Amino acid sequence: MQEPKPWHEQNTFWKTVAPTLFTQRRWSDAPAEVEQVISLLEIEPGAHILDLCCGVGRHSLELARRGFQVTGVDRTQPYLDRASRQAEAEVLR
Repeated sequence: MQEPKPWHEQNTFWKTVAPTLFTQRRWSDAPAEVEQVISLLEIEPGAHILDLCCGVGRHSLELARRGFQVTGVDRTQPYLDRASRQAEAEVLR
């Protein structure tokens, strides 16, 4: 018999916590958070950025809106799918 995966490797866990992780407030906070990161790190427009644990793309999408070349990585495929759909809808690259 195969042992169950740890909680952090179970898609059902990430599906369950998504409404808590990705509230409207967290989405609306993303532009200011991205602005702080850009300022703090002095990132130049057009730079390539790797967003690890990007989730549904709150920060990745905002960075792409500002002209950065973003690669988002997450272990949860439904999160990546949601971010990709949003990027396509906004014609972000």
